[in-house]
Amino acid sequence: MTTHDLVPAIDMEHFNEIFGGRGTSERELLTTVSTGITRQVSEMATHLRSDNLSAITDASHKLKGSARSVGLTPLGDVCEAIELAARACEADAVSGFQARFQVEGDRACVALPEIQRQL
Repeated sequence: MTTHDLVPAIDMEHFNEIFGGRGTSERELLTTVSTGITRQVSEMATHLRSDNLSAITDASHKLKGSARSVGLTPLGDVCEAIELAARACEADAVSGFQARFQVEGDRACVALPEIQRQL
């Protein structure tokens, strides 16, 4: 069992503080957020394959904020680790986080649509 098996992809308490109780507008906002995060995860994966540390720094910083703002804490945490490694020009460290990023990115991209279906 790995750490990501124990930690939910999304902190529902935080999520509900942001989105809770808005009905239709909640669904619309969640659709916008879900689309944006999915796009950012895809862009980040592309940057990770390119080894462009400047682009990785920018993309990981942006995705870190987006993820944390809606309670996708594990994704935000791995983006922070990647951002710090990229800022320090530690390409090997950045590469070392790619598998974890893929797992957390996939989990986030599954969690958000699942929540949408429950609304």
